[in-house]
Amino acid sequence: MRSDPSGTYEAPAADLPCERSRLRWAAAAVVVVIGWGAVLFAHPEAPFMFTFDDAYYYFEIAQRAAAGEGSTFDGLQSTNGYHPLWLAASIPVFASGFGGIAAVKALLLAQIVAWAVVSALVVRAAQLLRPERDDVLLPLVVVLLTVSGAQVTRAFVNGLESALVGLVHALLILAFVKGGDVVTRPGRAGFPSVAGVGMLTALAFLARTDAVLLWICLAAWHAWELVTAKGAQRGVIFRRLVVFWAVPVMVAGAYFGWNLVAFGHATQVSGEVKRLPAGPARLGLFASFATAALVSLWRCRSIAARRSGLVGTRRLLRTTGFYPAFCLLLVGWYQAFSAQRWLWYFAPLVLYGLFLLAAVAADLEAEARSQPGNWLRRVAPAAAVLLVPLALASVVQARNFSDPHLRSIQKANMQAGEWIGENLPPDAVLASWDAGVVGYFTPQPVVNLDGVVASWEYLEAMRRGETGPYLRRLGVGWIVNHDLVTGEPAEGRGGIARLFGEDVARDVQEVRRFPFLYAGRLQPGPDPGGLKRMAVFVWRIGTDRSRK
Repeated sequence: MRSDPSGTYEAPAADLPCERSRLRWAAAAVVVVIGWGAVLFAHPEAPFMFTFDDAYYYFEIAQRAAAGEGSTFDGLQSTNGYHPLWLAASIPVFASGFGGIAAVKALLLAQIVAWAVVSALVVRAAQLLRPERDDVLLPLVVVLLTVSGAQVTRAFVNGLESALVGLVHALLILAFVKGGDVVTRPGRAGFPSVAGVGMLTALAFLARTDAVLLWICLAAWHAWELVTAKGAQRGVIFRRLVVFWAVPVMVAGAYFGWNLVAFGHATQVSGEVKRLPAGPARLGLFASFATAALVSLWRCRSIAARRSGLVGTRRLLRTTGFYPAFCLLLVGWYQAFSAQRWLWYFAPLVLYGLFLLAAVAADLEAEARSQPGNWLRRVAPAAAVLLVPLALASVVQARNFSDPHLRSIQKANMQAGEWIGENLPPDAVLASWDAGVVGYFTPQPVVNLDGVVASWEYLEAMRRGETGPYLRRLGVGWIVNHDLVTGEPAEGRGGIARLFGEDVARDVQEVRRFPFLYAGRLQPGPDPGGLKRMAVFVWRIGTDRSRK
């Protein structure tokens, strides 16, 4: 390990942790898999404890793709409303013969394993950030306690793309921690290593396409080095940058080209549906976050020059300073331009928080151990500062995670889907604003009314105000959706009126309802809280093929 006079950090080239540390690193992964795996298979409602309704969009599209139906959620329209890497990883599960709850459990177990690897990578980073000591215990404990927190785990293990986002991003962060900046540090890594990290950058985009924001921050990070380099070093850095960015650029080009050919649009329909118009106020809001991201890049570039305290934390920021800038840009993007903001959108913030937490823990332990006296007594205060709040948070999260009223909406949707499959005609076409679970558990097609996994033609019909006629052409004759129970499902009927007109809404026939109590949020944003009396309703609207 060495530093230049400006305080620039270069990570050690050798693998420093000994066999004992490697065993501790692996132990983090084993504990997470055993703990959460036991919950997944022991609790009869565990799949609904982990997942969100949107996860079942992936499951149904993957199931249909495995059956040879192509990229479709409802079997009636093609869609690209998903992130490609997780869908590609899900298809083999259904192609292997899994289905229903068994397939959901298999995919969640795979995500638990991915999350366990992430926890081990965080521990590994803490060991590399303070390589002068081989017996770092506190970061291991902190990480294990943190990943045991239900909401932290659910940010990644949720049936959505978040698990792969966490895994790929953690590998990318660790690559920079381990090798410094393999692109801008000539002599630290060969061209194959540069191309390998470039491949991780490309996979980050395929895992979740908003990683374009990560690319912007990483490009700015590298541009800074290129501009400040001198003489022959600038040429070497430039050649490495060409190698680094070749794969991401080709992957992005192939992805956008495939979308253009297959769907007529380069981008995802799900992103377009949620996007807000970019007025002056929204542009100004995003610009403020972008400015904060630039300041963050500059501060992380200069932070290594500060010699006092928190050595490992400063090393983390110095080698991965592009990532906090990306987190700021990500928050700004969704705050300014997205109509929806869900937990899994911000998984990168949770991930980097874990790396920071482990780095701070390693610093506190190393500094405590350097003092004379009993090391356990010296480490105890640092451990208490970190562990007590985390332990309390884990208890609160576990109570919320196990609350049956938070998963009741998915259970009712599953019951409705199974009932529909057994009682409605096989050629019935349904539609729902929350179509994930109900669409997965019924064989009849369920059109997604909010357009997230619908077609581009559906989105264009929405923009023209012609949603009703488009749905009639698809043969939709039934609406299935959850709603508040207030004596009359007025909100549901109001939605039907907006789609098909007041005359159709007046003749709606309620066929079946599945009541439940729900304690979660119905939409992003402020929520009044408390239990809500709700039900999943099945309405016949009389616009199916037989009545056209």
